[in-house]
Amino acid sequence: MRRYSTFSRSRKPQRYLSILGFIIFLFILGIALYTLLDNSRIVIRTQRISIARLPTALEGFTILHISDLSGKEFGAHQNSLQKRIQNTRYHAVCITGDMVGKNGNAYPFWDLISALDPTKPIFFIPGDADPPPNPDDPTNYVSEAQIRGAHYLGATQSII
Repeated sequence: MRRYSTFSRSRKPQRYLSILGFIIFLFILGIALYTLLDNSRIVIRTQRISIARLPTALEGFTILHISDLSGKEFGAHQNSLQKRIQNTRYHAVCITGDMVGKNGNAYPFWDLISALDPTKPIFFIPGDADPPPNPDDPTNYVSEAQIRGAHYLGATQSII
């Protein structure tokens, strides 16, 4: 008859739990790294849309849509973002929401506007995380964006 010590029996479950814990840790670390990389990459997608009875003046019209930068600066990627935008062909720019973000840092938003082609119309609307827009207040981020050539859309506006 063999006798097993209680010491060897209790070590096996602890070893499996340690391995399982390490695997879970690696999985969480992988997700965190992927999220970090995914949030700092620049994605330019082309979406073709067919619209019945579209005015001929808008046939082939391209809109550059920028959204949700949340007042972030991208360090070395900031120049990369600006170059990618400058190398993109478009007829108008539409910036929709959360450009300044809760932190209130409008400088990346203004730099972005300055990097855009000034001969193309630039339209923007604030998002729910942006400070309240006040175009009449010269210290508000909206006023400075307008000075840099962007049009605040407080109402419908025609582009043709």
